[in-house]
Amino acid sequence: MADRLRLLVAAPDRQLVDGDVDEVQVPAADGYMGVLPGHAPLLTALGSGVLSFRNERGYHYIAMEDGVMEVLPDRVRVLVGHANWANEVDVEHARVELQRATQVLEGTIENDIEHAQAAVARARAQLEAWDRAAKK
Repeated sequence: MADRLRLLVAAPDRQLVDGDVDEVQVPAADGYMGVLPGHAPLLTALGSGVLSFRNERGYHYIAMEDGVMEVLPDRVRVLVGHANWANEVDVEHARVELQRATQVLEGTIENDIEHAQAAVARARAQLEAWDRAAKK
């Protein structure tokens, strides 16, 4: 059994990670899931949230929106619709987006509910990634 995983994280506009890691945690469709070396093969849908991984330099955080993950015993491939490193998050913009989308969901602003739910998930993921990285 390998003691490390090869992690690849890619979005349509760029590749974020291609390297060896000790562990990965992803926002699966029904909650967070962890992957360690030697994990059983798996293909799963991902939701919006924070992808985190640990390597020799510590923990790293990526705010991501929807994607898919393939797990093999020695590698993990994650393809996402959109992703930002925690240090790339525009915190003030994410807070404003979260507040506006929450108002839509609460019915104080007329708009598209599905779009607002996606905006809430995106803003929460960005703020959580930024917060986790700031606490390191």
